[in-house]
Amino acid sequence: MSKQLRVYREGAKTEFDYQILWEEDFTKLADAVKKLELSCGKICIVADDTVGNLYGKEAQKALEAGECAGQAVPELREIVHTVKKTFPDVNHDNFGVGSTIFAVKPGDGSAREQAASCQKVLGGWANIANEYATKRYRSNLINWGMLPFLIPAGDLPFKNGDYLFVPAIRQAIIDKTEEIQAYVVKEGQMQPFTLQLGALTDDERDIILKGCLINYYRG
Repeated sequence: MSKQLRVYREGAKTEFDYQILWEEDFTKLADAVKKLELSCGKICIVADDTVGNLYGKEAQKALEAGECAGQAVPELREIVHTVKKTFPDVNHDNFGVGSTIFAVKPGDGSAREQAASCQKVLGGWANIANEYATKRYRSNLINWGMLPFLIPAGDLPFKNGDYLFVPAIRQAIIDKTEEIQAYVVKEGQMQPFTLQLGALTDDERDIILKGCLINYYRG
């Protein structure tokens, strides 16, 4: 099956179309995307739902349907198995899969609502940053139900493509926990590190817990 990916150069109207061969295998699709020789610098890939699948949307759909995430995205099987060795109570009802990005200081010059909403549409659940350049960008993340994590400057405990597990995050938001324990799940091991959410108002916490600003206003 041939799939078309449409790539937009950030800050410009120029578009580029690419054709890849997709065999209904998400791992192969991810490899195909990585191998594309894109003719632009900073990019934002906008396409049909296959791009979102790369960031865990298919796994999350499976969980919401009461199915195994590892069946939807085979590479998750080992990840979930490793998590359950330390957290045996993890199940379809209290476990979710989303994507995140790291940036040193995101939100400067591109703090429009779309900067957060595009991530959400592609399966984004969080940002991790040393700091946020603008309050507006951070607020937009929150309004879309995304977690504005903070991590101290310096060497990162994770790399691009690693799986991160943040247990009991909902309860941590409710309890206003300042330091949040997270783990890099890799090679059968759980490597702990610490995240923070920074100062959140009660309303902001409620928005995140309800999923987005629209749900918050629905009551």
